[in-house]
Amino acid sequence: ADDAIVIRPMCYLSLAFDHRVLDGADADRFLSHLVRILENWPA
Repeated sequence: ADDAIVIRPMCYLSLAFDHRVLDGADADRFLSHLVRILENWPA
């Protein structure tokens, strides 16, 4: 049953970057890539 409620390990993540050095689009690309990795993490 894919809709079962289960206990899973958790991790809190945060990202801070300096807009003077990095464009917001770069941070967005990084976070999008990270989301894809985490959503497809082997169980």
